[in-house]
Amino acid sequence: LNNLGLICKKMNRTEKAIEYFSESLKIEKDPYVLINLGSALADQLKLEEAAQKFHEALAIRSGISGAHINLAYCYHLLGDHKQGWENYEHRLRHYSQLIAYMSLHGEEKKWGGQSSLEGKRLAVFCEQGLGDAIQMSRFFKPLKKKGCYLIVQCNEALVSLFQTTMPYIDKVESKT
Repeated sequence: LNNLGLICKKMNRTEKAIEYFSESLKIEKDPYVLINLGSALADQLKLEEAAQKFHEALAIRSGISGAHINLAYCYHLLGDHKQGWENYEHRLRHYSQLIAYMSLHGEEKKWGGQSSLEGKRLAVFCEQGLGDAIQMSRFFKPLKKKGCYLIVQCNEALVSLFQTTMPYIDKVESKT
């Protein structure tokens, strides 16, 4: 039933997907089926109902990163950005490229924005798409002005652009 729901969701037959997910939950309260149901509800912009399903999934199995990420999207769309950003931090343990990055650099080295960067090395990891990386690159110069050695790790397609147009970046590396 869950797989039928997923197929229907992929085919944009959201109502039918919701039916299948709901039937599956009558058999077993599986947290991943609750996440799938919440996702289908979110597709219909039933955001409060979707968020409730993600919370139910977390009540069964705490720490499921997919539930937190979906909650983040719901909260942002509902205008609760504080809850949205808090839940979105779970992406660091969800997406394979971020898991690899965090295991390489460690959670304890993550800059929280409060401590001084003077004389320190700061690596910025462009985790989203090319357009997002270009858009967020406007923050590189203010970061550099805080006195750090600035390393930008980005998609190979952006290396030349960042190197030639942003001489204040100390080192540009391909993350691939």
